[in-house]
Amino acid sequence: MGTLCSIEAEGPDRAAAGRAIERAFNRIKEIERHMSRFRPESEVSRINRSAGRAPEAVSDDAFCVIEAALSVSRLSGGAFDITAGSSGAKPDGGAGAYLDRARKTVFLEEGLHLDLGGIGKGYAVDEAVSLLKEEGVQVAVVDAGGNMYGLDAEARGWWRVGIEPCGGHLKPVGSFPLMNRAVSTSSNSERPGHLLDPRSGTPCDWGGSVTVFAESALWADACSTAAYVLGPGAGAEFLQRAGASDFVFLHPGGALHG
Repeated sequence: MGTLCSIEAEGPDRAAAGRAIERAFNRIKEIERHMSRFRPESEVSRINRSAGRAPEAVSDDAFCVIEAALSVSRLSGGAFDITAGSSGAKPDGGAGAYLDRARKTVFLEEGLHLDLGGIGKGYAVDEAVSLLKEEGVQVAVVDAGGNMYGLDAEARGWWRVGIEPCGGHLKPVGSFPLMNRAVSTSSNSERPGHLLDPRSGTPCDWGGSVTVFAESALWADACSTAAYVLGPGAGAEFLQRAGASDFVFLHPGGALHG
């Protein structure tokens, strides 16, 4: 998925925790094989090659993620979009990808390509957490490139996160509990211009960041991207509609807490 993943876990014993972590990493690798657009054999690559010609049968993993992505796209008015034309903008403003639940297929319009980079990491985190729970792990943190979930079944308050401030300062802004919930931050600070507004295909950069807390890492991942594209005003309204548990817009002039 083009990022580093880490897992810290406390199990019934050291050996059990090790087995749980190994299973969780294997699950992340499996999801990456399904969803990476950089792997020619992945389901996403197959969908892209078939664009405009025929629907492609996909796994439950891919179908679940694409369905969730389309839901966020509708809720955000197109500010989050896993499909794009070669220019980065949709040619007609339509859905772009069409699902057949009965057949578990995905059809992509001609001229578009599918990219799950804005939501796939969150799904992988959720699935890793699910496996850790199956193995009896009660305390853990899973991190995939800043998309994190803190598992704290005993409510010890082990995990807290700070938000990296704008302008290159080192001291984190705030301290937020990560107790049985996920967090994701979107900004252009590390790679200026890499986040595009899919409605126009132009770079989106208002000079800040948005951090979203939610019950699932998948939802936090996608919603933070959409909210960044929308900006602090419309983004805050969208996050309230989307049911984010907490969110913070941070910019050089200060922070807006939701």
